[in-house]
Amino acid sequence: MCDGLKTMFAIDPRLESFARGCLVRRQGPADLHQAYHYAFQFIGISPKANVIAACMKISSKMDSFASSKKEEPLYHNRHHTIDTLMAIASLLKIAISQDLVTPNEAVNAIIAMNGHDMFHDGTVNTSHNNLEKIAAAEVRSILAEVDFAESDIEIICDLIMKTDPAFQFPMRAQFQSGQFDTTLKLPLLVGDADLFASLLPTIGEKLSNDLAAEWEKAKLNIKPSPSSAQGRINFLSAVKWLSPMSVALGIDQVIKQQLAVIIV
Repeated sequence: MCDGLKTMFAIDPRLESFARGCLVRRQGPADLHQAYHYAFQFIGISPKANVIAACMKISSKMDSFASSKKEEPLYHNRHHTIDTLMAIASLLKIAISQDLVTPNEAVNAIIAMNGHDMFHDGTVNTSHNNLEKIAAAEVRSILAEVDFAESDIEIICDLIMKTDPAFQFPMRAQFQSGQFDTTLKLPLLVGDADLFASLLPTIGEKLSNDLAAEWEKAKLNIKPSPSSAQGRINFLSAVKWLSPMSVALGIDQVIKQQLAVIIV
């Protein structure tokens, strides 16, 4: 992490470590298998054999999909998936310690993040949820193969569907930070995990640039560009409600600090 992050922003050491990890991992190949094993270990859960089998199948298919392409999308790639696995583990550790999430809910959330962007092609939804539908359908098939309960399959696939920004940002706009509707706790947590790295300084700015380049390559003319000052402001300002776990890590304050210094 650059020294500017330490001097310009008051940031929780856990967030600083997370952001540094995101940058360091990008210097080498993406290892999804190591990531999901670490996520379970970090929250203190020893998953059942079919859970590991599901994560292994999901990650192996994502590896195969990536190797079949000349290059992965610049933002929606396996490194992004690893970012979200590390993020959901950080959030779940707090939630579990406060008895807000059960071990089974935690397992479902990790599986959802592992597969939430399966087969993402670097475009945006052309109809409601079409990219999430592709991921959810593939994950559903894999979970059925390894004897998951239908109730858990439904929860996991629903969480994948609810990572869609078309659901996440309207949901967040309805509430003020600090309120926590338990019916939305898992959608909120996976949404936080999906956005987590992008909300931080330095790594977030890099990811904004990566997303802009991804859209440009896909010939998507979306304004303002995520890499522009106004685009960054619009993104950070749209995250109006965070889980108590993200607030405990200080992400809400880091967002405010960034908004205070971005110049249009």
